[in-house]
Amino acid sequence: MMTLDEFREHVDIYSADLSRWPQDKLKPALQMVRENTAAKEYFDAALALDSKLRAYVPKTPALPALEDRILKGISTPQAASVRVSDEVHIRSAWIFAPGGGLLAAAILGFIIGLTPPSQTNGDTLVDPVYYAQDQIIGGDTDDDDDMGEVF
Repeated sequence: MMTLDEFREHVDIYSADLSRWPQDKLKPALQMVRENTAAKEYFDAALALDSKLRAYVPKTPALPALEDRILKGISTPQAASVRVSDEVHIRSAWIFAPGGGLLAAAILGFIIGLTPPSQTNGDTLVDPVYYAQDQIIGGDTDDDDDMGEVF
C-alpha cells in the first residue's frame, strides 16, 4: 500500500500522466485515488495543471519587425582604415628563428645527454662503474676474466 506522501512525490515526479509512471506503482496509485479523497484532489489538481501546460501556446514573434531590427543593427561595411601594402615584407628573423630554436634545442639535448648523473651517496640504482668515463673509454680492465687469450 502506498502512503499519501509517496503518492504526492510520484505525482510531482511523473505528473498526472499515468503512462510515465513505473509499472509497479500504477495499481497502488489508482487504488489510492479511489480510496483517499485527499489523493484524488491532489491528482485532479495535477491533471488540471498538466492540461494548462499542454494548452499553452507561446506567442510567435513578429518576424518583419525582428528582421528590421536586425538589419538596422548591421551597419554598412566601411572602407578599410588600415592600408595594406602590396609589397610583402619578409624579415630575416621570420625565416631563421625556427632554425635557431631547433639548433638551441639540439645543443641543449646534446649537453644534457653527455652529462653523467651525480652520485653523491651510496644508494644508487646502478653500479657506479657504468658511469665512470675512464672505464667506458678505456674498455674492460677486469683481470678476473678466465677465458684466456684466443690467439
